[in-house]
Amino acid sequence: MLNSALVYHHTPTLPNTEPGEWVVLEYATPDHARGYAGIFRLAGAKEDRYRLVPRGLDTSKSHKVTFDNQRAPFG
Repeated sequence: MLNSALVYHHTPTLPNTEPGEWVVLEYATPDHARGYAGIFRLAGAKEDRYRLVPRGLDTSKSHKVTFDNQRAPFG
């Protein structure tokens, strides 16, 4: 998937001199059928939650969400 993935940057580029809050990257297939996101909370984060609104998925379809670190479905 990576060689043809669409990449969406949900957060701005961070300076290396200050702690950031979040780094969020989303990858999707060109047909918008599948994707994944890396959501990383950094040391400077003020909030303990991040609301991800996927940009690369077809919103007319249903999608299964799985947390990779827990191997458990969402919802």
